[in-house]
Amino acid sequence: MIRSITLSARIVVLLTVTSITAMPLMSDTARIARVFALASLLMLCGVGYCRVQGDNTLTAQEGSEGYQLLFNGKDLEGWSGDPSLWRVENGVIVGSTDGHAINANTFLVYDREFQDFHLTADVRLRNGNSGIQFRSQLRDGGGWVVTGYQADFSDAGERSAWGNLYEEQGRGRGLMANPNEGWLAAKQHVNSRGWNRIEVHCEGSRMDIWLNGVKTVSVSDDKARRGVIALQLHTGDPMRAEFRNLKIKPLTAVAVGAGQ
Repeated sequence: MIRSITLSARIVVLLTVTSITAMPLMSDTARIARVFALASLLMLCGVGYCRVQGDNTLTAQEGSEGYQLLFNGKDLEGWSGDPSLWRVENGVIVGSTDGHAINANTFLVYDREFQDFHLTADVRLRNGNSGIQFRSQLRDGGGWVVTGYQADFSDAGERSAWGNLYEEQGRGRGLMANPNEGWLAAKQHVNSRGWNRIEVHCEGSRMDIWLNGVKTVSVSDDKARRGVIALQLHTGDPMRAEFRNLKIKPLTAVAVGAGQ
């Protein structure tokens, strides 16, 4: 799926539309010359002068800044979770409990831990409750159960969770100044049923969350300084959550296997 187009590509599109519109007013010779000119521009795009930035890839700037991809856009390499609930479709991680009821929250867990970092992800929620765990702990005993901090999102009317900080199996919404702090900052910026950009920045005890470029929560807490990244499926009615463009910029050297 095309996410962004460079300025050069936009210029080609504009020239093409303008040229096609003007062609009926041209002589035959002028039309032929214009067609050759357009063909040359399109060939330049084909060999890379008009670059297209796709999903699940790093831009040159992101690469130079030290970002890493957490999802390759093709499969769940590096992740573990219930295979009946998680899959990849068209470059998107899909988590769904349709036809597979669960009696406890379950997670797709990345196989490395991170300490200080800046994380970005695009998420889309059909319904229900989901979130991105960070600095979290994978519990022993199997079942992909995770505890810890979460960039929360849910569709629940005035109790929705977009923009909130939540502690799974801990203090819940109690880390925020009030239970709806993040949601109150985010509610005017949510793209309901569409793609939303979530960012999480952790450095020392500080944790910040953004939704679509708007900072929604900024909290200091010392309970955990490192842990796993994980994606949530929540109990309740059948639900579906989607994720793409998961990228992380480590700010410290600590990035080890989960549980080590």
